[in-house]
Amino acid sequence: MSNIKLEDNTQICCPHCLVEYDFNEAKPCYIHCIRGFDETFYVALCYDCRTLMPKGRKVARKRTVHRIGQNIFSHSDKWLSVTNEVAMVMNDHNFPDALLHGHGLTRAAYDAVKRGDYSKLPFSGPGLMISWD
Repeated sequence: MSNIKLEDNTQICCPHCLVEYDFNEAKPCYIHCIRGFDETFYVALCYDCRTLMPKGRKVARKRTVHRIGQNIFSHSDKWLSVTNEVAMVMNDHNFPDALLHGHGLTRAAYDAVKRGDYSKLPFSGPGLMISWD
């Protein structure tokens, strides 16, 4: 997982219902894009809210997705089980590490990763960038 040792009872908030649940159960269940923003979010939901995202039920899914989008921007005081595409890239697509560490990049480096203008050595650890334009 990560080099940070989490306590067994570490809690993270579901971005839909805002209820705390066990960090170790946080697994991304869908990718969330918000219209008008150039950002892709990886979202994990608590067990109860995962059942609200079944395929084929567009109305229920649309309400759930709308609420998650609102909560992402309205509850910066909570540790939500949401990360973004750049944090996933910088943490070798390891969701728990991306949640724990984020991306840690300057704006120029962040923009370079978003554009795909970067290089990483295959043996470099997560977060080590070699170059970008």
